[in-house]
Amino acid sequence: MKIEYTENIGKEIEDALSNVFCSYAKKEGIEVNYKSFSFLIRDNNEKLIGGIVARAIYKEIHVEDLWVDEKYRGQGYGKQLLDKVWEKFSNQGYDNLNLDTYRFQAPDFYQKYGFKLDFIRKNKTNSKLDKYFFVKEFQHEKQPQFQIKATDEKDQKWIAEWLIEHWGAAKIVTRGKIHYADKLPGFIALMDNEPSGLIIYHIKDKDCEIVSLNSMCEGIGIGGALINKVKEIAQKNLCQRLWLITTNDMIDNAIFYQKKGFALVAIHKNALDVTRKIKPQVPLMGEHNIPLQDEIEIEMRL
Repeated sequence: MKIEYTENIGKEIEDALSNVFCSYAKKEGIEVNYKSFSFLIRDNNEKLIGGIVARAIYKEIHVEDLWVDEKYRGQGYGKQLLDKVWEKFSNQGYDNLNLDTYRFQAPDFYQKYGFKLDFIRKNKTNSKLDKYFFVKEFQHEKQPQFQIKATDEKDQKWIAEWLIEHWGAAKIVTRGKIHYADKLPGFIALMDNEPSGLIIYHIKDKDCEIVSLNSMCEGIGIGGALINKVKEIAQKNLCQRLWLITTNDMIDNAIFYQKKGFALVAIHKNALDVTRKIKPQVPLMGEHNIPLQDEIEIEMRL
C-alpha cells in the first residue's frame, strides 16, 4: 500500500470517488441528486462573456464560480445568471442556494441579491481573504399533506377494485408465484381521507417483497414514505433484504428505486411468458411501446 500525491484528477479517480460517495449515501437512505451544471452568456459573436458553474447535491445547490467579463460588469449579467439558477431549481425539492466568496470579491453583490450571510471565516494575515459564506433559502410551495395507515379487512374491497381497474386483476404474479394482493398486509396513504397511495408486501423467511406500490399523486413523497413503512416492518422482522419485481418497460421505476437506495440485481429473461399462463391479462406491449417480456429484480440489503 502507498499514498501518492497527484494534481491530475482524471475521470477514473473521479468516478471511483463518486461511486463510493453515492453508494454510502444510498445505504443511509439519502438521495444524492448529484449533478454539475452551468449557465453561460455569449455575445453576438459567440464569445463567452460570463457564466455560473454550480452543482446540485443532496438538498442544496452550491455555486462554485460566478464571473462576468470586466467590460460587461455593472450591467446586470451576474444577477441574470443567478436568476437562471433560482428559476430552474425553485420548487424542485431543494432547500437552499449557497456559495462562498472572499472579502475582496463580491460579498456586497450577494447580499443585495438576497443572500443571508451565514458566517465569516477570518483570515489572520490578510483581511481581504476573509471568507464569506452565504445562503438563500428556497420558498417551497406548500405540499399537500398525507397520512399513512396500515391496511385492514375493511380495505380489502377497495384494494381489489382498484387493482382490477388499474392492473386487470387483484392477482399479482412475481417470479411465477401468485399473490392475492387484497389479502396481503400493506399501507395506504390518505389525503383528505381519500386513498392516494398503496403498498402491498409479503414476508417469507428473511425476505420482504414489495408486491405492489402505487402512488396516485406523484412528486410529493408518497412512494418513498410507503417504502419506508414497509422497510421498518422488514427490519422489525429481521429480514435481510427488501426486494421487488418490476418489468423491462418500467424504466422510470428502475430510476425511482435506485434513487431510494435499491440496486438492480437480476434480469429474468422472458419471465412474462410464464406470467401470462397464470395471468392472461398481462399485455404484450408495455410503457413507451416496449415489448413486455422480462422481469427485473431489485433489492435493498437490510
